[in-house]
Amino acid sequence: MRKLIALLLAVFAPFALAQRSPSCESAPANAQVVVPPELAKWIAIECGEGGHVIVPAPGYAWRSNINGQPLKFPAVGPGGVPVDTAKGAPRDAFFAKSRVIPIEGDFLIGTNENAEKQKGYAGPYRKGYLYDLLSNQGFEYRLFVLLVDNEPQMIQVVFQQEAKQRKLTLLVTRQ
Repeated sequence: MRKLIALLLAVFAPFALAQRSPSCESAPANAQVVVPPELAKWIAIECGEGGHVIVPAPGYAWRSNINGQPLKFPAVGPGGVPVDTAKGAPRDAFFAKSRVIPIEGDFLIGTNENAEKQKGYAGPYRKGYLYDLLSNQGFEYRLFVLLVDNEPQMIQVVFQQEAKQRKLTLLVTRQ
């Protein structure tokens, strides 16, 4: 009986983590609310005041490598400001598409070259993932998750804001 309960918990735990609060009920059934398994240990998608938000998974914390501030990434864009209000109110923000690409080979070399310029660099990183998310607001985040001993140590986030490409570097810690 315990094995059955453990199996059911393992199967349905990702869905429990992705429960929607009232502010996210307007998101369609195909909204990206479950993080792909390669990254689900470290990244989660929650429902926030303005819609879906990318956050650290339970047991992890993300902090800016510049000022130590905790950071989250709303589907409406940085600061929770909608990119295109004609596509829906900010409360309707959700991630419409996502993909995960392993970072390896020349891609990993280039990623390390960018990361080593950042405060908190602990590489060279031998493995990583690129997690792209596109919101219904037309806003895209690119998260470069860089691993040390199969644990994230640094996440570089790239996005467009005010017609300029912005980059943030996050240091990942266990809580």
